[in-house]
Amino acid sequence: METLPTKLDYRILESMELRGGGFASALARAAYRADDVNFVKLKQAFPELWEHHAMLINHCSKRFSKLLDSDS
Repeated sequence: METLPTKLDYRILESMELRGGGFASALARAAYRADDVNFVKLKQAFPELWEHHAMLINHCSKRFSKLLDSDS
C-alpha cells in the first residue's frame, strides 16, 4: 500500500498544476482535494505524470544549485 502524501508529492502536484497541461493541472487540483485513500488512487493511476514531474523538480533543483554555487 502506498504511503500518505509526502512533501515531495505536494511539490510534484505544484509542478503538475503550474507546468502541466490541462489534464495534469486538473489532476493536481483533484489530488489536493482528495482524501488519503483517493489521493493514493490518483497517484497509482497516473504514475507517469508523477515520475515526469519528479524528474522536472530534480532537474530544476540541480540547475538552481549550480547557479548558487557559481555565485560563491
